[in-house]
Amino acid sequence: MTPARFQLRAIVGLGVLLVAFAGLIVRLGRIQLGDHAELRRRGDHQHATARHVVPADRGAITDRHGRVLARTEQWPSIAVDPKWIRERDRKTSAQPLGELERLAQIVEEELGIDVRSIVTSADAKSQFVWVQRKIEDRDAVERMRVRLRKQKLRGVIIDFEGVRTYPAGALAAHMVGFTFEGADGALRGAAGAERLGDARLRGRPGWRSDERDATGRRIVVARHPGRAARHGQDIRLTLDTVIQAFAESEADEIFTNFDPVSVIAAVVDIRTGDLLAMACRPGFDANSRTAPQDVRRNRFFTDVFEPGSTFKPITMGIALDAGVVTVGEIIDTNPGTVQIGGRSIREDKHHNYGELTPAGAIAESSNVAMAKLALRLGVDRMHTAVRTFGFGAKTGARWAGESRGIVTPFPKWTETYTLCSVSFGQEIAVTPAQLLAAYAGLANDGLLHPLRVLLDEPAPAAVRVIRAEAARQLAPMMEAVFETGTASRIATGGYRMAGKTGTAEQKDKHGQSEYVGSFACFGPVEAPRLAVLVVCDRPKGSPYGSHVAAPFAARLLRNSLRYLGVPRSAPREDDVSADSRVLDPSPEVQPR
Repeated sequence: MTPARFQLRAIVGLGVLLVAFAGLIVRLGRIQLGDHAELRRRGDHQHATARHVVPADRGAITDRHGRVLARTEQWPSIAVDPKWIRERDRKTSAQPLGELERLAQIVEEELGIDVRSIVTSADAKSQFVWVQRKIEDRDAVERMRVRLRKQKLRGVIIDFEGVRTYPAGALAAHMVGFTFEGADGALRGAAGAERLGDARLRGRPGWRSDERDATGRRIVVARHPGRAARHGQDIRLTLDTVIQAFAESEADEIFTNFDPVSVIAAVVDIRTGDLLAMACRPGFDANSRTAPQDVRRNRFFTDVFEPGSTFKPITMGIALDAGVVTVGEIIDTNPGTVQIGGRSIREDKHHNYGELTPAGAIAESSNVAMAKLALRLGVDRMHTAVRTFGFGAKTGARWAGESRGIVTPFPKWTETYTLCSVSFGQEIAVTPAQLLAAYAGLANDGLLHPLRVLLDEPAPAAVRVIRAEAARQLAPMMEAVFETGTASRIATGGYRMAGKTGTAEQKDKHGQSEYVGSFACFGPVEAPRLAVLVVCDRPKGSPYGSHVAAPFAARLLRNSLRYLGVPRSAPREDDVSADSRVLDPSPEVQPR
């Protein structure tokens, strides 16, 4: 080959290479600039990375002894891959029963679900469709899984999701509360202790990253470790489920016997403010999602009512504390009425109790005696004391939706009306929680511990409401209610109890009278341990607290003391009834 010919070939070859290289550069430029988005989409489709939330298990709720009231269980959820099932069904179309038909038959037999229509109606490219979520019958799901595996049928996906369950059902349902599922799929507290302790119960979800190939198979890679979920903490309530069961039983009996609008029965440990039991009627099963909102409402914290005569021991305690009355003093209530300004205050049923000791004034539930004591106290001292007891403010339990009650603003108080009315439980509205806490304070030598619902939280500071000496003088006066007063026919089971009945009148929207019967008590008097409150709202028939509340409250207190191992009271040598005698007897006392 001549040098000229060789040189020509070299030039041609170099030219070809240059053209090819230029074409390659053009192609690369087009890929980078023109087709970049489309090619990236194709690549992602074949090799995708997805970030998945790893849910945190919600903590359990237990009573003070660790008995479970709420927990999270993992229930199976069923989904299908319609695209996979349809492709497999086409490949087995020659068989007597295609894969879809066999799969659908098993699912329908075990779960009663028509999966055939779900698969056939799904989008052609769909690879995930829920069939049913959170299935309670886990045994049926397991049988389905075994049968599908034996027949080598794929395309059914079984996942597990957290479901909040309440093993005690209706027991303490108003206190435990319930949850809802947030937008992120996590359970959140909606009411009750579920809401009160939500921050601790909820935990923190984790996450993981999955890389998958074009067939959808997961690729495990070290560079995407994710973050582990931090599960929620368990919380303990102050409730004792045994005492709670006692309260539920009493509330059920009242609700059945008297057909009221509502019933509340509650027990508190006076030494700590721990709420040991609280039952509401009407009730509901915490596992049910269909109970009306009004039934789910915790009336113990949200509802208000005029306390009526149950407020009289509070007035007497304030008077003893201020020194405006002494234990042996005689209060003249003749002639059964007292004129204050332009207002006439009278006894219930127009009774005339004559001359009464302070104990007699409590036992006979004298409006006139309370009004006279209130006048001695004056507006300033009475208003201050009422607020010190916690009326007009929340109890400190931090309960969502808790009412403050209604106390007339101080500038609007008058001697003629507000002062005297409040002294016997009118022109003031309280929650059952406030009233029970106040009685616990009277029982605990005048030291009121704010109500507590979560056992693991620090107890709030106690408040001195009256002097210890005044509280100790008051207790025997309230005990006389069980001896000669409105609860004298009630068996105490060997325990010395102190309490007070109340029957408050209210008007409905048509101006007709309705009544709230209540009874608050504590015991044993010599060393108080528990306080109990029962409130019966608008009962049918006799509305008196001595009839619809007192017997049940006393039995609840008696059973609770026995359960806690509190010894029965020793027989007394003194006769307290002598201190509570009526010096000027009146006709037979009507129940109140």
